[in-house]
Amino acid sequence: MARLKNEILEAVVEKTGLSKQTVRNNISKLRRDDAQLTPNAAAQIFLQEKGKSFMTKLDTEDRQSLAFHQQAKTISNTVTYNTKHDHRNVSLMGESFNNLIIGDNNQGNTQQIGLLDEALNDLLDQVSKTDNLSATDKNDIAAEIGTIVSQSKKTNPDKDTISKAWTAVSVLANIATLAGAVAPVGKILVDTGLIK
Repeated sequence: MARLKNEILEAVVEKTGLSKQTVRNNISKLRRDDAQLTPNAAAQIFLQEKGKSFMTKLDTEDRQSLAFHQQAKTISNTVTYNTKHDHRNVSLMGESFNNLIIGDNNQGNTQQIGLLDEALNDLLDQVSKTDNLSATDKNDIAAEIGTIVSQSKKTNPDKDTISKAWTAVSVLANIATLAGAVAPVGKILVDTGLIK
């Protein structure tokens, strides 16, 4: 199990002016929200929230953990929304609203995109757990998954960009332990017309 490096703890304390215990408490809270984060990656996130960074002190495992956290955050955003529009009240609070569309005359296949988000999140989770890929390969795949997610959420997604990212991700179907997570993503991408 990865441990918080003392030099990183000291760096966070120095850059924030907070006590070691306060820093540890904040790192623990971040890790409760995302158990896959290493303590050092959680410290980096905490420091980023303060507008600072120490990326050079992170090792490969920490960087990989940070990359997966950032991709998962992209896939599933927390939404809190409250507005008045045309004499209608809308109040939403939740953990994982994906591609929420509100209003008249809006078009979109939110159910399929929601399924795509779930399938990509599952694939990302399986990639992070596999021993069949190097840390560099895992980071590359996480970036490609992030590309698919960000493009799929656009009003006019760039299908060429999605297709290129899918080409990189789809090779995972050759790994037996990942094939079951790759297939649903491909089916949804075809069903939604994002790839041919």
